[in-house]
Amino acid sequence: MDDQTNPNNDLNAPVTKFCLALEKDRRTPEGRIRSEHDFREHFFPYDESSAKDRILRFLPRDIRGPIIASWGIRGRKAAMRDDDARVRAVVHDAFVAGDIDDPTFEEGVATDVIISWCELADWWKFWRGGKHTKYSIQRALETGYDLGLFDAKWFLDILESGGGKLHGTDVLVEGMSKTELADWIKKIHESGDGSPRGLLTALGWSTLVAKTSNAVLLSAIDAFAQKNGLVKDRFKADEGDEGVRVRSSDQPSRPEVSRAQTSTLPSWSEGLGGARDVSSVDLVPPAKGDAALSPPDDALLKELETPSRMEDGDWLENAVSVPASENGDDLELVIEPSLGSQPDHNEVTQIFQRDDELFPTVANGGEGEGGNVKGHKATLPGLPSGKRSNKTVPPPLPDALKPGGSNKH
Repeated sequence: MDDQTNPNNDLNAPVTKFCLALEKDRRTPEGRIRSEHDFREHFFPYDESSAKDRILRFLPRDIRGPIIASWGIRGRKAAMRDDDARVRAVVHDAFVAGDIDDPTFEEGVATDVIISWCELADWWKFWRGGKHTKYSIQRALETGYDLGLFDAKWFLDILESGGGKLHGTDVLVEGMSKTELADWIKKIHESGDGSPRGLLTALGWSTLVAKTSNAVLLSAIDAFAQKNGLVKDRFKADEGDEGVRVRSSDQPSRPEVSRAQTSTLPSWSEGLGGARDVSSVDLVPPAKGDAALSPPDDALLKELETPSRMEDGDWLENAVSVPASENGDDLELVIEPSLGSQPDHNEVTQIFQRDDELFPTVANGGEGEGGNVKGHKATLPGLPSGKRSNKTVPPPLPDALKPGGSNKH
């Protein structure tokens, strides 16, 4: 960042004074609602491989240089020359190496430094995230009231409890005993001031905080912070982190290939998709003996899982019809000529009836595995399988082909 002569926040502004007072109080034993570790974790979070700077980058070099030099991790002149990225890297390396710790970091970034140069809304998010006590709540309410950041009327109007059933003074007297209530009324009478300011003065902040629940008071503090611009959704510290080293878990991961996907592809995959382009994927050799086939395509799985149905068509358009017949010893082969065509006498049609060879058990009168086996009438695949009453007799053989006939050409 460029050197600046004026801090980001005016230390004379009421809101800045408010934050400065609470930050000073936070570093005392009584007000320690957030530890040194919490401070460092918010303004300079880091791990072994990365770090994010939420405060040092906003400091001018003539201020942060001496701070870094006081930690003994960089020479004064070098620290004052370092840019934001170099400062982040140096401090990160020092934390990883154990050269500095959280108390050292908080002590180096003094209260006036953190409040002058950080974004106050970012600091408020840090302070508000602590585990608050009656002491820290009272310090916040007293400081804000004394600096004129809210008045008594606004405070009484904002108070509510019981899911919105009680408001203002009803909330205050809810936790008071009769003796405490009577003492409050007596003080109001003596002061003669029944205004909201007179009511708060007569009661006192210590009694008010002690007799009111922390949840109600913190709700009022949140409304006060919203009223004075200390609540934001986005912060300057989250912008412009192009130089931050990103942790390995935040880096976009490259496509990972499992062992099953990197194994040798089966031969049938070549016909499906041809050579695959795997140049963009880092293939990891599978372990020995751990090769597996690539998972099939979803469309192919769907097709394989769908049961085939005969009515939708099959590889055998006309199934073989094998009706039972009375004679179980005969296997008749019937060839039906196609209509409209004449048989060619030059072709030889031979019909073999070899029941004894094809079905020796049946031909000898035996039984099959399932019991009595009766003869079946079969037709060749692709030919009509309908039953006809008249059998077609094959045409006679030409004389030249009959046994004993002349075979002259």
